[in-house]
Amino acid sequence: MPRTDRTARIAASIARAAGAPGLVEILAGLDASALASVLLEVSRRRAARVTPRDLSTAADIPLFRPSAADARLLHRFDAAALAAAPRFEAQDLAPIGPFGACAALSGIDQNNVLTACRRAEVIADPTLVLALAAAVRRRDPSARRAGPLRLCASARLVRMQSLVGAPVDFTPHFRLFALVSAGRDAGEDRFETDALAAHVLAWLRLASRLREEGFRVGRAEVEISDGEAISALCEAHGVDVAEVRAIAAAHRVGAAAELLVRRGVTLPSEVDDPRRDLAALHARLPHAAALRLDRVRERVFPAVAAEFPGTPLRLDLSRLEGLGYYPGLMLRIRLDGPAGPLPVIDGGFMPWTQRLLSDRKERLLASAIGSELVCKAYAPV
Repeated sequence: MPRTDRTARIAASIARAAGAPGLVEILAGLDASALASVLLEVSRRRAARVTPRDLSTAADIPLFRPSAADARLLHRFDAAALAAAPRFEAQDLAPIGPFGACAALSGIDQNNVLTACRRAEVIADPTLVLALAAAVRRRDPSARRAGPLRLCASARLVRMQSLVGAPVDFTPHFRLFALVSAGRDAGEDRFETDALAAHVLAWLRLASRLREEGFRVGRAEVEISDGEAISALCEAHGVDVAEVRAIAAAHRVGAAAELLVRRGVTLPSEVDDPRRDLAALHARLPHAAALRLDRVRERVFPAVAAEFPGTPLRLDLSRLEGLGYYPGLMLRIRLDGPAGPLPVIDGGFMPWTQRLLSDRKERLLASAIGSELVCKAYAPV
């Protein structure tokens, strides 16, 4: 049973047992200030019953357990990441954001977010908080005229998904380093390709700096995908995109790809030249998606190759992870290391600032690296 259904059933059962079957609806219908007052009073009374023994028992719960990553190593990582992104304004984010931000903008179930009483929630995605900051800045017309806004931040976040089956050193809180580029549509996908090149280059510079710091980071491999194009190809093969999205969102590695295999569908995993290799597919692709792929190949790849010659770059239209989450261009970078190549960097274009500013011309690219994962999997000997 999905976690949302389970919590709803438990809440309804408790309300019936209390003789108030409509309790959940009553509380949900209160305005934010009134509900906060009720929850704060409930929390105050519950806190009065907490004993030191209760605290010592709770201290070993994964949510409260310190990270297994070495704090000095995380500090070295952050220093390298900030140095690798000098064109991005560094932000020190608040540990909380507005209540409902994840649900409203990215569709994350509120059960997977640590909700606070005072109309707030603990950060579950730093790129979303950076997008909120970018939207606030870009409400000012003079800020829009100043050109694209680039922000970066290192943040510890909390995600309340189940850790059943996860390694013993995994905790619901972990650190990410994130980049966000916000700006306006410049025509011919110019903002998109410029922002994509800037992010890829920043991540490759970070990989170089990590090697200099002794991290066991090997070769980087860059993959660029397009959610709209992949969805169109799935539909052309008679595959229900909603079904693929649901399976991919469940985070069981390889499950969505297995679905395509069962249907006898093969998507192109390496497109060297969009005009040549996708000539037969362009009729099936939305025109805008086909143009984006062409322009990525023409603009982004040469910009990356000029600074990092020999780095593998490919257009991948077989990626299923993130389908439905990233509606357009997506990027993923694998870093080779002791455990083999791992996809530690991920991102894509999101419609968040369009919604926040009610402006379809707004563009936003968000990407992030698993700082904690890197410090564990690529740690210096």
